[in-house]
Amino acid sequence: MHGDHGLPYHSSTLNLAQRYPYYLIARLLERKALNKCNAFISVSQATKKEFVQNYKINPSKIEVIYNGIDTSFFKYRNANWLRHQLGLADEKILLYVGFSTPRKGLETLAQALNLLKETNLKLVMVGKWEKGYREKFYNAVGKDKPRIIETGYVPDQDMPQYYCLADVFVLPSLLEGFGFPLVEAMACGTPIISTDVGAIPEVVGDCGIIVPPKDSRQLAQSIDRLIKDDALRENYKRKSRQRVCDNFSEQAMVAKTLNVYQKVNAQILS
Repeated sequence: MHGDHGLPYHSSTLNLAQRYPYYLIARLLERKALNKCNAFISVSQATKKEFVQNYKINPSKIEVIYNGIDTSFFKYRNANWLRHQLGLADEKILLYVGFSTPRKGLETLAQALNLLKETNLKLVMVGKWEKGYREKFYNAVGKDKPRIIETGYVPDQDMPQYYCLADVFVLPSLLEGFGFPLVEAMACGTPIISTDVGAIPEVVGDCGIIVPPKDSRQLAQSIDRLIKDDALRENYKRKSRQRVCDNFSEQAMVAKTLNVYQKVNAQILS
């Protein structure tokens, strides 16, 4: 999966120049490796489509098996201690989780902050940044910088509390082959706002709001709507955990993966 015009996503011309040699070599090696495969496991229908279109893989050789998470770990938890630790009072919480690169579309989120009608809101950002991209994000944020709380890296054992702290989880990505934070947030009952790209619509389903990528106005309108509409948030909360248990459990992923290996092994031995 790649960015606009077949190029890797980048934060500047220099960043593109640094990425491009690796990108070309990786594409060449990927094609050589894929030609030797007996079967493929894809983590989403969207990723399968990319393999078929860009690598000319026979779709009959690709099995779609969604990534799975530990639903006994990612579940609702009381996050009052975390609210106190972050110095939050009664603010509404918008949460973003991820390694922040140009592919995550955070400039759109920065612009959306400037358009929000909701004033009693904080954006909590979890994760590390690609070099140079943080500055680009904050240039777009401008006067709304005080709304943002950065946590940096957070230990895995604390992540359910972060999801449960949030009123809304937002991922303004430009491309996702799956999107673990989406599923983790849904397992914790956190409503989603994300973008109509890659695997996101098939992962989120009817458990959140999907907006066009790079559309800061629609993103802001959706945040305002979901923050203010308690009934809509509750509706998404009820649906989201069940969707994860039905489609994205570790147990289902393991069982389906073993089945693929057994089937391929039988074909090789026959």
